[in-house]
This record gives sequence, C-alpha cells and structure tokens, in this order.
Amino acid sequence: MNMKSPTTTQCLAIGAALLCAASTSYGAALVWTGGNNADSNWNLASSWTGNGGVLPTSSDSVLINQNRRAIIDSDVAFGGILTNQNTSNTDHTSQIDVRTGGILAVTTASNGSSTGGNGLIKVTGGIMTTTGAVTNRDVISLESGALSLFNTATGGNNQALSAAAGSLNVTGGALTAGAAMSSGTIQFYSAIDISAGSFTTVAQTFFAGTS
Repeated sequence: MNMKSPTTTQCLAIGAALLCAASTSYGAALVWTGGNNADSNWNLASSWTGNGGVLPTSSDSVLINQNRRAIIDSDVAFGGILTNQNTSNTDHTSQIDVRTGGILAVTTASNGSSTGGNGLIKVTGGIMTTTGAVTNRDVISLESGALSLFNTATGGNNQALSAAAGSLNVTGGALTAGAAMSSGTIQFYSAIDISAGSFTTVAQTFFAGTS
C-alpha cells in the first residue's frame, strides 16, 4: 500500500481491540550529558557517561533526558536501545534531531514516559530505522528524510508504534512500516497525522479509523 497526501490530513489511531505491546525492560543506560538546552552532536564521546567516554554501540542502551538535545548528522553506528524522555521535570523536553546526512538505527525505542516525561524525536532530512517497536508517549516528527519502522520484520504481528498517548506527525519525507514483510500485520497503537510526504507498507495495517 502506498499513500501520498500532500494536502489532506489523515488521523490514524489504533482501536482498543488491538493487541497492546509487551512491556520492554531497559537495563542501566548510558546517559547523554551534552546539549543542555542547546544542540550538541551525538558523536561527541565526552558527552556520554557510563562507558568511559566511548560512543554507544549496538550492545548498549542509551538515555537522552532533561532539556538535552542530541543532533545526528552522520552515521552514528548505534543500533542499540534508545530512551528519549525527561526524567525529572515535566517542563523539560529531551530532543533528538536526525538531520541531513544523519543515520540513526535502533532496535527498540521509547519516547516520552507514562508519568509526563517529555520527549521529541525529529527526522529533518536524515534516516531513522527501527528493527522493533517504538513506544511513543509524546511526539515523533517526520519533516523530511525517512523513517522506517520494523524494517527487518518479515512476517508476524508487529506493533510499529505502541502507547496510545503519543503521536507521529508526518509533514514530509517517507514513512515506511514493515518494508521487508511478505505477510503478517503492522499495528499502530498511537496517533498518526500525515499532511504531506508518503506512507508505504507491504503488510496488512491496522488503524481504528481515518479522517
């Protein structure tokens, strides 16, 4: 299925009858200490604590919190577990911006928290891919570039987005779900607002409705 709607907003949300995502347990995360209320590059090893100042790899889980803003404008060669949420003050919002030239690959991700911790993930020209579900309790914004959800799943029932409280706003770029799937389903347990760009999936996709 391929939809492109440069002018019509589609609000998509999953119904309560769909399966909820299984809870994910995160271990001790490497904590980002750069960019306090200012942009700072993910690839500064000195901005990561918990691993001796070494950049995180696929075996790590990472936490972006407080008012910190991490920008990604190259391939950061990550591939681990991402948590992006403020943990102490609901007036603050942690941010990740995947800019032109940036590549962020993760296994699973959690954006925002159920207790009001704010998180914003923006794709503004780069590429973000996930091999598993994204628990989205705040805002993910695709403005340009590409966002691929469950990009390695080949079948089965997969939740591309879980947590009903969050929203995915697509104002440009290419949103793909289940690109490698030949059968099965992709489920969205979060709101999606598409005003421009494209949405593509080869799997059966479940939404509560459109408007």
